[in-house]
Amino acid sequence: MLLHANKDRKDGGHTAIEDLTLACGPDNRMVDTTGWAVRNRRDGITEWTPPPELDCGQTRINTPDP
Repeated sequence: MLLHANKDRKDGGHTAIEDLTLACGPDNRMVDTTGWAVRNRRDGITEWTPPPELDCGQTRINTPDP
């Protein structure tokens, strides 16, 4: 499933390859329902940011499987 990473479509985001990332259905819904945020970093890595109450300093990136 593709997810609008930088700005959701409902908020004016564009369906362009530079703005999309892969996410499973539950992760995609998590952005709308639980306060998580997602963005594409300049290096192409997808970074997930938890809501403040869940932020424990762990890594926030999805790395591709080799």
